[in-house]
Amino acid sequence: MNTESVIQDARENFILENFQECLKLLHGIPIVSPEFRDEIDLLTFQAYIAQQKYNVVINEVSESHERPEYRLVLLLSKQLSGAYTKEEIVDKLNAMLMENISAKDPTALLIGATIFMNLNMPEKALRVLHQSSDLMCDAMSVHCLLMMNRADLAEKIVLRMQSKNEDSMVCQLASAELYLVQGGEKVTEALNIYQELQEKNKPSTLLLNGQAIALVALGRHAEAEPLLRQALDIDPSHSASLLNMISVSVNTGKPIESLNRYISQVRDCDKSHSFLESLDKMDNVFDELSKSFAPSVSS
Repeated sequence: MNTESVIQDARENFILENFQECLKLLHGIPIVSPEFRDEIDLLTFQAYIAQQKYNVVINEVSESHERPEYRLVLLLSKQLSGAYTKEEIVDKLNAMLMENISAKDPTALLIGATIFMNLNMPEKALRVLHQSSDLMCDAMSVHCLLMMNRADLAEKIVLRMQSKNEDSMVCQLASAELYLVQGGEKVTEALNIYQELQEKNKPSTLLLNGQAIALVALGRHAEAEPLLRQALDIDPSHSASLLNMISVSVNTGKPIESLNRYISQVRDCDKSHSFLESLDKMDNVFDELSKSFAPSVSS
């Protein structure tokens, strides 16, 4: 197998969240020619970041690297490690994106958009992604639009992707994500896509959660639970799997102790998740209401 094919296989494993397999493939390339060096290094760094091994990137990439892609991947690792404030990240990111970044190589655009998405700024992420017609940028644009509750615009991009390369994994995953949001009969189509992709590849947290979400939408909660358990076997700290397990546990009548255990695990692996912020706000409201209804003793 030639280097280009190995990189493509590694990239597909990265997309499916099989990060260790991605790294295994990249590390197995015996001799890396100069034309592939940057592509391999950047994908390697992204896989390490996905595994929360931020210091690998921080220790190996220079702040003054001549290529913006490297400085962006370094900024992403520092963002996730908590090294910068939100304001510092935005300032640094905007400065980097003003440089001469080629739309022909979408890596820098995807990393920049990812940083904006981590800041809950999908509109800014979209502006970055719209500079390229690459399928990966299109797929991330679909995700941004769905976060903004604009399924109508996301559908237009999916149709465009399907006209380019309907059989590509990226296009199929974007289609499935859209179908889950559209609901109704489309949910079954999404479920079929995730199942077919799993048959062609190995199970991953992404594919297992996709199937589980579809099954929950179809009211088949009991069938979703073993898929989520399998996802947690692959990655016990996968926050999406834990959150989906909370939903399934509620709908299958699991005891409160089970729910609290999953919530505690989310706090351990993803302290800043929006679910926890919402939960804490509800707890505070409940505490305030409880105080207002506390029994008073008249003197």
